Amino acid sequence: MMAALSRRVEQAFRKPRRPTNSTPASDVDPRYAASVVDLALKASEMAIQTGAVTSDAISYALTITSAYGLSADVDVTFTSITISYHRRGRAEPITGFRGVRQRSQNYTQLTQLLRLVDAIGTGKMELNVAHAKLDALKTHAQPYRAWVVTLGQGLTGLGVAAILGGRPFEMFLAGIGNALMYLLQLALARTQLSVFFTQAFGAAVPTALAVWIMHVRAGDSVIFSMVSPSLVVSAGIITALAGIGVVAAARDAMDGNLITAGARTFDALIQTAGIIIGVAITLWLGLALGVDGYIAPTAGYAAPSAIQVLWASLIAVGLAFGFQLGLGALPWVAFLGAAGFAVYQWSLPTVGNWPAAAALGALVVGFMAQFITGRFRFPLVALVTAGIVTLMPGSALYRGLYELMQTVDEPISVQAQINLGNAVMVALALAAGSTFGAQLARPFGHSTAKLVRVAELRALRRSSRTTSSTEAVR
Repeated sequence: MMAALSRRVEQAFRKPRRPTNSTPASDVDPRYAASVVDLALKASEMAIQTGAVTSDAISYALTITSAYGLSADVDVTFTSITISYHRRGRAEPITGFRGVRQRSQNYTQLTQLLRLVDAIGTGKMELNVAHAKLDALKTHAQPYRAWVVTLGQGLTGLGVAAILGGRPFEMFLAGIGNALMYLLQLALARTQLSVFFTQAFGAAVPTALAVWIMHVRAGDSVIFSMVSPSLVVSAGIITALAGIGVVAAARDAMDGNLITAGARTFDALIQTAGIIIGVAITLWLGLALGVDGYIAPTAGYAAPSAIQVLWASLIAVGLAFGFQLGLGALPWVAFLGAAGFAVYQWSLPTVGNWPAAAALGALVVGFMAQFITGRFRFPLVALVTAGIVTLMPGSALYRGLYELMQTVDEPISVQAQINLGNAVMVALALAAGSTFGAQLARPFGHSTAKLVRVAELRALRRSSRTTSSTEAVR
């Protein structure tokens, strides 16, 4: 009777142990385990190469190893992937390593990879079939030709100029500048030039166009008399900033992947520095050549209206072409772009603060993007970045740089400090807001594959047990 009472007390107070479906380490064939580890390595490598965040790459590897009966440890950084299957001291561990050397945003390929991992997670796909399908994904080229992406970049520049209050001719010039910037960056990328110089030369294109407009205006040109050079440059900077992984870096940091977050942050700083150098040198050359430069007296967006929201959705679609995001995702991207900008536009008078309103818009985008990702399996980072592109602080960054160049031999002006400070604060607000919104919705928009959650929970429990045993030894 006492034994029965003891069992009841134990059941009432102790958490029941959950059975595991992992095959005992001694029963797994080493060649089979090595093949599973290799499959997980290739999937994680492809995820990082095509633009996934670290937590997603880890989730893919854990899903694959768990689906095929292995309990593995996964470590993913910005430049390398390590997966180890420990056989509980009965044999040598099976460990695989891959270095990530190339990266190109191809969210269509990432979407296909995500859906393949979901199919593997169901446990109904043979290992050799999974290898064949994953190898087939590597041969898939980008879905859009260069001219389609060029048109998308032109649409983005045109739309940004529109929401900044540009006139039709200004919008046309901004679109031309953005298209030329993309074509130059595409040509430079084929030469394996560093991303810093690619960004610098790219940012110089719309800036050079603006300097040319300033020169033409000095000659009393009637056609260019009402054209704002600062608007043309701002559109180009916003497009260039959209490709920087600030959102991915913030999400990695909040997910606890600090090494990769630090690497992504430094990479974003390098790319931003390239933009700054390209704009600054081009402006300096213009001033040195005697071009009478000027900037618009005001900054910010045009008056709130429904047409501005429509332009925001078109900007997001144009950027999605550059991300190589499939046609099925474009309606959702347009919706997120419109929603984020609408929240920003109509909350700004109430909040009274540019960074705070941008953070609210980004939070809504991140929250809804997580639901869309969980339901339709599109990459979250692509949806979020396209959704917040209209909130990027290109105008403030350009104005701060211009004012800085005009007082290069003097102390930095107060206005330059304010504009550059606003640009930094808005960038941080966008990253934090979008990441927080996605994390709020994560419990509701998580993967539909049960083994994804099971694999992650096992990894967390295994890590907890390892930490406890380490502390016990100490």
